Amino acid sequence: MNIEKLTDSKLRSLKPQNKRYRITVKSHQGLILVIEPSGKIKFSFRYKSNNSRREITLGSYPSKSLKELNKLHADMLERVENGADPLLMKEEQKQADDNDPLFSVFCERYLEEYAEPKLKPKTVAEYRRQIDKHLFPAMGKMKLSKITFRQIDKLITSLAKDKPILANRVLALTKGVFTFAVKKRLIQQNPAALYEPPAKERPKDRYLSMDEIKALWLFMTEGADRDCSDAVKLILLTGCRPGEIINLTMKEIDERADGKWVALSADRTKNKQPHQAYLSPLAAEIIQKRLDDGLVIDSLLFPAESTSRKTGKMRIVSMRGDVLTHKVTRLLRDLKGAGIEVEKFAAHDLRRTCATHVARIGYAATVPEILNHKQRSVTRAVYDQYDRLPEIRRALEAWSLTIERELRGCADNVVPMTVGQNGDI
Repeated sequence: MNIEKLTDSKLRSLKPQNKRYRITVKSHQGLILVIEPSGKIKFSFRYKSNNSRREITLGSYPSKSLKELNKLHADMLERVENGADPLLMKEEQKQADDNDPLFSVFCERYLEEYAEPKLKPKTVAEYRRQIDKHLFPAMGKMKLSKITFRQIDKLITSLAKDKPILANRVLALTKGVFTFAVKKRLIQQNPAALYEPPAKERPKDRYLSMDEIKALWLFMTEGADRDCSDAVKLILLTGCRPGEIINLTMKEIDERADGKWVALSADRTKNKQPHQAYLSPLAAEIIQKRLDDGLVIDSLLFPAESTSRKTGKMRIVSMRGDVLTHKVTRLLRDLKGAGIEVEKFAAHDLRRTCATHVARIGYAATVPEILNHKQRSVTRAVYDQYDRLPEIRRALEAWSLTIERELRGCADNVVPMTVGQNGDI
């Protein structure tokens, strides 16, 4: 099958069939149209090189305009007439691009081969956001090997003027991307390796005092946002990470002879280690009340509505972390409006608050297990495999009772609970 001339109207008139078929264009030497069953039209160029018939794809219509495809065809003809082999040139160029890709292309490879398999989806999403917003505009069109300290310095210095902490984060990501490039033998040195973070950061140390906990708890009980109130209380009572709490399902609540526990699998924790957190009667009551009030949907303890971008359909998912962040911000604003003195805190500070007060009332040795922090010593990591669940239960039970006594107005001087011979408190 063939056609005389190539026009937009002619291309639009070509109909797909059950199988792909090919059309020769008489007005364009060597040009072949390949019509797919889907209706997509590919342009191929057929030529001879060293007495061998060769064929190279030029592109597809209408992804490329007819004007662009005509120019590509003319370029291919000129190359063949000059004795070149376009297909061989394409393969050589691809090899060159693989050995020294554009920075934008390599960032995608970094995300696919390193970040996505090893990091949490939330971290990968943040890396992609930083790449799209900061790295691509600054260096995306440059070859990987051509990027130097100067380009990196220009980017980080610009960010550090107004957002020094963000500059630290973007620098860390940039170092990671180039370290990955060194490991892949695409460059010999990391141009960002010696760059010092522009901002000094100190570890966060905010935790709530017992007076603040009492004021906060009473305010939330009187009518604050229910989801925010329950999430804040559960983080405070269990020491779990905010993300672990707001993504809880009823399937992760395990009822045992010694009480109820949160049982998280390895894929639900930051350090990829399974974790068990005791639910004191006060914590268990919060969860039961959510069940009784019909707030638990599809087993999700903190359900939220989400609309699919592709289908437009609404579905039920767990509350997002940024939603909890906004709710805590609103809670702080309401506290201030009510004249209640509670200094600014973030959801994660509640976890630090739990750990700090558990240590204060005499259970410091159990804090690492409550926080699910990896034990670094050889003895703990390799030899000592005791799970310390009874100690976790006693510590979190004592912490819960401490809060209850504070709410009843008792003095903030709690003697650590003693354990009998049978293990009871």
